[in-house]
Amino acid sequence: MWSFACTAFELATGEVMFAPKTGQSFSEDEDHLALMMEILGKIPRKYKFSANDARELADFLIPILDFAPEKRPTAHQCLRHQWLNKSSESGVQKLDSEMSKLQIK
Repeated sequence: MWSFACTAFELATGEVMFAPKTGQSFSEDEDHLALMMEILGKIPRKYKFSANDARELADFLIPILDFAPEKRPTAHQCLRHQWLNKSSESGVQKLDSEMSKLQIK
């Protein structure tokens, strides 16, 4: 589910959510953790989502990105999420529809 949320973010924004690098005073793993702590909980404003679209996408993604795997929703729970089911479309159709509306500016 974690990978799915990262992929959904990448599809929506066109950017990699976490791209860790090794530095002189830190490892790639340490940078990855630092990136996760900086990014989780917010969708950066630079993506020009409407406030409503950003809230809805964040409401869907943030629980999936919980640091504790046992607290993350299951795939079944995700498919029942309001963001994927605003209309009579199936979850997959809704995801396609929502992703096509998002624009990178």
